[in-house]
Amino acid sequence: MTTLPKTGHGPRKPRKIYRAFGEAKTAGAWARDERCIVTTQSLNYRLKVLGWPIEKAMTWTAWKPEDKDLYTAFDETKTLSDWTQDQRCVVDRYTLRDRVLHKRWSLEEALTTPKVERPLGPITAATTVTRGGMTHSRTVNGYEAFGLVLPAKEWAAQTGLSVATVRKYANELEKHLTQLGWSRGKPPVAKSRTDSTETHQKAIDEDD
Repeated sequence: MTTLPKTGHGPRKPRKIYRAFGEAKTAGAWARDERCIVTTQSLNYRLKVLGWPIEKAMTWTAWKPEDKDLYTAFDETKTLSDWTQDQRCVVDRYTLRDRVLHKRWSLEEALTTPKVERPLGPITAATTVTRGGMTHSRTVNGYEAFGLVLPAKEWAAQTGLSVATVRKYANELEKHLTQLGWSRGKPPVAKSRTDSTETHQKAIDEDD
């Protein structure tokens, strides 16, 4: 009854520093280092669960292809495992494998196309709105396309997409809507096309 309650969460525990290659960084910083060939999740698992030394955790590749199939790009022929070590490969091995074996991308495209980083959430930006013939400036928390920043529900109402689709393509919403043939001032996709569902799904499949 007489002890005061604690406020806040107390002092933050300092992040562990790992030393490798004559440098000292946190695990997150090492994951962004060009010498690290694994994902952040894999690096953390190796360090904190398996207890591996930092240099081994960063550079050891445990993935092996299920077969010995060879793939050709840039007039060279290698296994997918070897291609992941090529300096022209800009994605991790799992993404490369998925693109080539499941999505049927060409190997050169799969190697050189960076992954699209999905945003963590909507952006906050200044925009203008017109009401009753008067233009006003306001700050909006939403998704940007065609020079507008609107909430997901409003984009869904204007375009005919679902809210989930708007959020999925948040950082490339304008590109996705252009592929569907939608632009500012046009009716929603679902109402303007009789084959909207098929076109919408086809565009999603192609974009993936």
